[in-house]
Amino acid sequence: MKRSPTRQLKNDETREDVKRLKRRFEIPKPDSAKIKKEFQKYFQARTMKREVVATTRTPSGRVLDWVPVESQVRRGKIASPPSDSVPLIYADRRLKDRVVRFELEDLAVERGPKGTVPKVRKNLAKLRYTKDLKDYLSKHGHGSYHLTLKGDDEVEVPGGGGGHEYAYTSQSVTCYGGEGYFSAFDPYVQWADEFSLMQIAVVRGSGNGKQTVEAGWQEYRDLYGDWVPHLFVYYTTN
Repeated sequence: MKRSPTRQLKNDETREDVKRLKRRFEIPKPDSAKIKKEFQKYFQARTMKREVVATTRTPSGRVLDWVPVESQVRRGKIASPPSDSVPLIYADRRLKDRVVRFELEDLAVERGPKGTVPKVRKNLAKLRYTKDLKDYLSKHGHGSYHLTLKGDDEVEVPGGGGGHEYAYTSQSVTCYGGEGYFSAFDPYVQWADEFSLMQIAVVRGSGNGKQTVEAGWQEYRDLYGDWVPHLFVYYTTN
């Protein structure tokens, strides 16, 4: 990605304005050792709460803890899964599509006992500790801001994340769920704090009252610790 050159400031007064603004909004350098301890404490506590029946490792090196399926919800009432007998219908039958095969679909890969589901154990050794736990767990993190100064010069205030660019289609209906077919590929992202995803979502409300349930795949180095796509589920809790 080509970065645009810095514009030449017109006078000393504007140059001093920039310096003052940078000092005002300057973000202190993160204490990676402190952040690492915070991460370890949080994720170890979450792992200790799991009712682990078995632990396995995938061919790609992911450690999976297998837990009873009913332990995922407070009252143990799990919805019935959708039928897997519905055939795939492609928009264009001329395309040479094939169904993606994931690691756990390989019968040779070790899995947990019947009645359990896998939960990925976070590999903390692969993470970059450049943001605190709150930002790491948030959906969007911090935004970046641009201020216009005298003479139409613009300065970007340092921030913890960039813009979120996306395309989508939607419909407003009474909805009890959703389904779809996703293309699966390995997208290129230039920076560790950039991500690429494809998903389907059910949304209600707006602003601070927005509630969502989202599922799809995402490639995000700072979140997963590698440069490959991962399946994910995201939902608001309150």
